[in-house]
Amino acid sequence: MVDDASRNAALIGTSAAKQTGQEIIAGRIQQADLFVTLMHNATSTSTLLFTVSENCNALYWRYLGFIEAFVGKALDVMDKCSDKRK
Repeated sequence: MVDDASRNAALIGTSAAKQTGQEIIAGRIQQADLFVTLMHNATSTSTLLFTVSENCNALYWRYLGFIEAFVGKALDVMDKCSDKRK
């Protein structure tokens, strides 16, 4: 989901870059400047969202590793308890 948001922000930046060129050709420099700002902000947003996505992915893998280790230990304890009850 965050990857999609990053991709959408990148698409906004690309569209803003295209519009910037059209505004410059038409001689509307002030409008072009607004699109340059939009392009810059969209690119920064895309980069930030991509970084967040990568960090979330890394944290989730660490979480899965913890769960795997925790469940393994819990099963070992359950086996020991059931052995002692026999």
